[in-house]
Amino acid sequence: MGLFEKIKKSMQEAMEEREMSKEPFFLMKDFPEVEEVHKNMCDEVEVLLAEITERKDRVEKIQKEAWAKIRELMKLFPCIHIAIDKQGGGIAVTESLHDPDKIHAGEQPLWEVIDEDKHKDTDDYSGLHIIEMCQFAKYDWLAAANHGVRKDFEDKVLLFPFFDPVSLDISQHQDETKNRMFDTLEECVLDIEELKDELSMIQMTQTASGRDRWDTPEVVVGTGKKSKMRKDRYSALLMANMAARILQRTPTQADYEFYGGFATGGHKPKEKDENMYTGPSWFADSMKDVY
Repeated sequence: MGLFEKIKKSMQEAMEEREMSKEPFFLMKDFPEVEEVHKNMCDEVEVLLAEITERKDRVEKIQKEAWAKIRELMKLFPCIHIAIDKQGGGIAVTESLHDPDKIHAGEQPLWEVIDEDKHKDTDDYSGLHIIEMCQFAKYDWLAAANHGVRKDFEDKVLLFPFFDPVSLDISQHQDETKNRMFDTLEECVLDIEELKDELSMIQMTQTASGRDRWDTPEVVVGTGKKSKMRKDRYSALLMANMAARILQRTPTQADYEFYGGFATGGHKPKEKDENMYTGPSWFADSMKDVY
């Protein structure tokens, strides 16, 4: 007899006893099976609420610290482009980077990049327009980022630093010499090793519609519960590599030059390898050595 049948039988027996004794209500103790199920459900709800609260606190902490960390890194490494995940609090972090009350002396507000094909209200604001909002929900961007990372690995354009006990000891010694307490070089080295582990666990599958999908495998976290392994470092690498590919590999169109003017108007001779004509590459390259 299953649990449901046991509960149903015990409730029927209790109802018959209550009708004979004329008692108007039931007590939880009269149904031990129901009481046990209720207790298990309460325990599961408490665990779920604790996980939600912990995740909410962690997201709020990241949002409060992320913008300050970006400002701190910009002082050490002048940035020309910043990629931020639009989901998971990315919009709040972006807003914090141009809030007047969070901008200190010598800093400029940071805005989204200017897209010539799509005008935004923020395009006319003063400051640095260097933030790119990445959306992993867009398949075109996600597929291009994943295939781009794979190609850069195969071409040895994207490389990781060498790791061994000696390099780890050297990084630890440098941290001790400079009295680093947070964001140490040793932590950076270990983070890169964690990134390698995440990359090795990424599984590429296809959906029913034929689209590629990249995700980590499921792991059992409890009785009848499964969860996905985290891939934060992998996602950060995707955004950084995709931003670098756009900046370095997007072909630029040559500016059109107007010829003519005064005879003494500062004419500069053409360089040896410079094209004589401005236009499509198939035409400009073929006319380079025509004279």
